[in-house]
Amino acid sequence: ATAAELVTEIGPTAGVGADIVDRALDELERAARMAIHRNATRTAEHMLDHALRILPDEEAGRRGPVLRLLRAEVRSNQRGLGEAREDAEIALVAARAYGEDRMVVRALTALDEIEQRSDDIDTALALLDEAIDLARELGPDIIILDVKMPVLDGLSAAEVIGMEGRFLVRDDLAQPDLEKIRDALREKREGEAILRNYRKDGTLFW
Repeated sequence: ATAAELVTEIGPTAGVGADIVDRALDELERAARMAIHRNATRTAEHMLDHALRILPDEEAGRRGPVLRLLRAEVRSNQRGLGEAREDAEIALVAARAYGEDRMVVRALTALDEIEQRSDDIDTALALLDEAIDLARELGPDIIILDVKMPVLDGLSAAEVIGMEGRFLVRDDLAQPDLEKIRDALREKREGEAILRNYRKDGTLFW
């Protein structure tokens, strides 16, 4: 990231590709996600610190919230709730300023999880209500909501916002009740189903 930091500080530099900052951001984000997956939280935080340091102003609305929320997740897992809250709040402000509504939902959900960990249940519920209302306005096909889900299956709420509804069943697609969900979506009505789901580590739960 050194060359990218140089370009960020002084502008285009001879011998350094114009896309060096974008490529550095891509690699730092990828490395941070891999470190999070391996529970190497300090490494992940270090990578995200670098990424945010070289983030150009013009990327503040598109990429800034993503990086901030990743770092908030890392800091929250390390029980650094104050710093995690600060990152999530900055991500929320940026997402709102740039009209990134789906990122606003993710930021609200991240803040909700942080407040739950801080035992501020009233604030957590208010944030969750706001996130749900906005998510409904955006018209998702499915809303999966279980406040305890991040503990149960190792997936943080902020991590799964925007993923396809099948992410919990993974490749276990030969389940009869999946057709019930497909029928409900096709007919635009409510439906219920009992499915085998899988935690982040691949173990089964119902």
